[in-house]
Amino acid sequence: MPPAEIQVFERGDIARGPDEIRGQVGSLAFIYTKYADPEGNRWFVRPGHVGHEQMTNTQGMLQALFGPKAGEVANQVITVGEVYATDERGYHAPTGARREVWDWRTIRLLAKRENLFGRSGTLRGRRVVMLWGDPPGWETMLVAVFGFLGVRNEDDVVVVVGDAWQFRAKDFIRASPE
Repeated sequence: MPPAEIQVFERGDIARGPDEIRGQVGSLAFIYTKYADPEGNRWFVRPGHVGHEQMTNTQGMLQALFGPKAGEVANQVITVGEVYATDERGYHAPTGARREVWDWRTIRLLAKRENLFGRSGTLRGRRVVMLWGDPPGWETMLVAVFGFLGVRNEDDVVVVVGDAWQFRAKDFIRASPE
Protein backbone atom coordinates (compact mmCIF):
# COMPACT_ATOMS: atom_id res chain seq x y z
CA MET A 1 0.00 0.00 0.00
CA PRO A 2 1.45 3.39 -0.92
CA PRO A 3 2.06 6.10 1.68
CA ALA A 4 -0.10 9.20 2.06
CA GLU A 5 -0.48 11.32 -1.05
CA ILE A 6 0.85 14.88 -1.23
CA GLN A 7 0.04 17.79 -3.54
CA VAL A 8 3.17 19.45 -4.95
CA PHE A 9 2.30 19.91 -8.62
CA GLU A 10 -0.85 21.20 -10.28
CA ARG A 11 -2.61 18.78 -12.65
CA GLY A 12 -1.40 20.77 -15.65
CA ASP A 13 2.22 20.32 -14.52
CA ILE A 14 1.93 16.52 -14.74
CA ALA A 15 -0.75 16.09 -17.41
CA ARG A 16 1.60 14.19 -19.75
CA GLY A 17 2.96 11.98 -16.97
CA PRO A 18 6.67 11.16 -17.31
CA ASP A 19 6.76 12.75 -20.76
CA GLU A 20 6.76 16.10 -18.94
CA ILE A 21 10.50 15.59 -18.42
CA ARG A 22 11.36 13.64 -21.60
CA GLY A 23 14.40 15.10 -23.27
CA GLN A 24 15.36 17.27 -20.34
CA VAL A 25 19.14 17.59 -19.86
CA GLY A 26 20.21 15.15 -17.15
CA SER A 27 16.94 13.22 -17.12
CA LEU A 28 16.80 9.44 -17.39
CA ALA A 29 14.36 6.94 -18.90
CA PHE A 30 14.25 3.65 -17.01
CA ILE A 31 12.59 0.27 -16.78
CA TYR A 32 12.74 -1.93 -13.70
CA THR A 33 11.63 -5.42 -14.67
CA LYS A 34 9.89 -8.25 -12.83
CA TYR A 35 12.36 -10.83 -14.18
CA ALA A 36 16.08 -10.71 -14.93
CA ASP A 37 17.55 -10.69 -18.43
CA PRO A 38 20.07 -13.43 -19.38
CA GLU A 39 22.87 -11.41 -17.68
CA GLY A 40 20.90 -11.05 -14.43
CA ASN A 41 19.86 -7.41 -14.91
CA ARG A 42 16.48 -5.99 -13.89
CA TRP A 43 17.47 -2.29 -14.16
CA PHE A 44 17.65 -0.68 -17.60
CA VAL A 45 18.37 3.01 -18.02
CA ARG A 46 19.05 5.39 -20.90
CA PRO A 47 19.32 9.18 -21.29
CA GLY A 48 15.98 10.95 -20.89
CA HIS A 49 15.56 11.81 -24.56
CA VAL A 50 15.36 8.10 -25.41
CA GLY A 51 11.91 6.60 -25.70
CA HIS A 52 11.19 3.37 -23.84
CA GLU A 53 10.36 1.78 -27.18
CA GLN A 54 14.08 1.94 -28.00
CA MET A 55 14.80 -0.11 -24.90
CA THR A 56 12.40 -3.04 -25.35
CA ASN A 57 13.20 -4.60 -28.73
CA THR A 58 15.64 -7.42 -27.90
CA GLN A 59 15.21 -11.04 -26.92
CA GLY A 60 17.03 -10.35 -23.64
CA MET A 61 14.64 -7.55 -22.80
CA LEU A 62 11.63 -9.75 -23.56
CA GLN A 63 13.10 -12.24 -21.07
CA ALA A 64 13.41 -9.50 -18.45
CA LEU A 65 9.91 -8.17 -19.06
CA PHE A 66 8.00 -11.44 -19.41
CA GLY A 67 10.14 -14.20 -17.87
CA PRO A 68 8.81 -17.65 -18.77
CA LYS A 69 6.28 -16.13 -21.19
CA ALA A 70 8.96 -14.36 -23.28
CA GLY A 71 8.78 -16.86 -26.15
CA GLU A 72 4.99 -16.62 -26.30
CA VAL A 73 5.18 -12.81 -26.34
CA ALA A 74 7.94 -12.89 -29.00
CA ASN A 75 5.60 -14.85 -31.29
CA GLN A 76 3.03 -12.12 -30.81
CA VAL A 77 5.25 -9.04 -31.26
CA ILE A 78 7.95 -10.00 -33.80
CA THR A 79 7.18 -10.39 -37.47
CA VAL A 80 9.40 -10.64 -40.53
CA GLY A 81 9.11 -7.93 -43.14
CA GLU A 82 10.70 -6.74 -46.35
CA VAL A 83 13.72 -4.46 -46.49
CA TYR A 84 13.19 -1.54 -48.85
CA ALA A 85 15.66 0.71 -50.65
CA THR A 86 15.29 3.62 -53.01
CA ASP A 87 15.46 2.51 -56.64
CA GLU A 88 16.93 4.46 -59.59
CA ARG A 89 13.64 6.38 -60.02
CA GLY A 90 13.52 7.44 -56.37
CA TYR A 91 10.79 4.99 -55.36
CA HIS A 92 11.02 2.59 -52.44
CA ALA A 93 11.27 -0.98 -53.69
CA PRO A 94 11.81 -4.30 -51.87
CA THR A 95 15.41 -5.51 -51.96
CA GLY A 96 14.61 -9.18 -51.38
CA ALA A 97 16.21 -9.03 -47.93
CA ARG A 98 14.11 -9.65 -44.82
CA ARG A 99 14.25 -8.17 -41.32
CA GLU A 100 12.54 -8.51 -37.96
CA VAL A 101 9.84 -5.96 -37.20
CA TRP A 102 9.15 -5.44 -33.50
CA ASP A 103 5.76 -4.18 -32.27
CA TRP A 104 7.06 -2.00 -29.45
CA ARG A 105 3.59 -0.62 -28.69
CA THR A 106 2.24 -4.09 -27.86
CA ILE A 107 5.41 -4.96 -25.92
CA ARG A 108 4.96 -1.89 -23.76
CA LEU A 109 1.22 -2.38 -23.33
CA LEU A 110 1.77 -5.94 -22.10
CA ALA A 111 4.91 -5.13 -20.08
CA LYS A 112 3.34 -2.25 -18.11
CA ARG A 113 1.16 -4.81 -16.33
CA GLU A 114 4.13 -6.20 -14.35
CA ASN A 115 7.12 -3.86 -14.86
CA LEU A 116 7.93 -0.32 -13.81
CA PHE A 117 8.44 2.24 -16.59
CA GLY A 118 9.44 5.78 -15.67
CA ARG A 119 11.65 8.82 -15.91
CA SER A 120 13.79 10.69 -13.43
CA GLY A 121 14.66 14.37 -13.66
CA THR A 122 13.52 17.79 -12.50
CA LEU A 123 10.08 19.38 -12.73
CA ARG A 124 9.44 22.96 -11.64
CA GLY A 125 12.76 22.94 -9.78
CA ARG A 126 11.95 19.75 -7.85
CA ARG A 127 13.71 16.41 -8.27
CA VAL A 128 11.14 13.85 -9.46
CA VAL A 129 10.74 10.17 -10.22
CA MET A 130 7.77 9.84 -12.56
CA LEU A 131 6.11 6.48 -13.27
CA TRP A 132 3.79 5.40 -16.07
CA GLY A 133 1.75 3.07 -13.91
CA ASP A 134 1.32 1.03 -10.77
CA PRO A 135 1.75 -2.69 -11.52
CA PRO A 136 1.44 -5.19 -8.65
CA GLY A 137 4.39 -4.72 -6.30
CA TRP A 138 5.28 -1.30 -7.70
CA GLU A 139 6.07 0.14 -4.27
CA THR A 140 8.81 -2.45 -3.67
CA MET A 141 10.17 -2.03 -7.21
CA LEU A 142 10.23 1.75 -6.67
CA VAL A 143 12.44 1.41 -3.60
CA ALA A 144 14.88 -0.64 -5.72
CA VAL A 145 14.76 2.11 -8.38
CA PHE A 146 15.65 4.67 -5.69
CA GLY A 147 18.79 2.66 -4.96
CA PHE A 148 19.87 2.79 -8.61
CA LEU A 149 19.08 6.52 -8.81
CA GLY A 150 20.89 7.30 -5.54
CA VAL A 151 17.73 8.57 -3.81
CA ARG A 152 18.19 8.53 -0.03
CA ASN A 153 15.82 9.02 2.87
CA GLU A 154 17.01 12.58 3.46
CA ASP A 155 16.49 13.63 -0.19
CA ASP A 156 13.50 15.77 -1.12
CA VAL A 157 12.24 13.80 -4.12
CA VAL A 158 8.66 13.76 -5.36
CA VAL A 159 7.22 10.59 -6.90
CA VAL A 160 4.50 11.09 -9.51
CA VAL A 161 2.45 8.10 -10.68
CA GLY A 162 0.68 8.62 -14.00
CA ASP A 163 -0.79 12.09 -14.17
CA ALA A 164 -2.33 12.26 -10.72
CA TRP A 165 -0.80 10.61 -7.65
CA GLN A 166 2.04 12.38 -5.87
CA PHE A 167 4.13 11.08 -2.96
CA ARG A 168 7.36 11.77 -1.07
CA ALA A 169 10.11 9.29 -1.96
CA LYS A 170 11.26 9.21 1.67
CA ASP A 171 7.87 7.81 2.73
CA PHE A 172 8.45 4.74 0.52
CA ILE A 173 11.99 4.32 1.84
CA ARG A 174 10.87 4.54 5.49
CA ALA A 175 8.11 1.98 4.90
CA SER A 176 10.45 -0.46 3.16
CA PRO A 177 11.41 -3.52 5.23
CA GLU A 178 14.97 -3.48 3.82
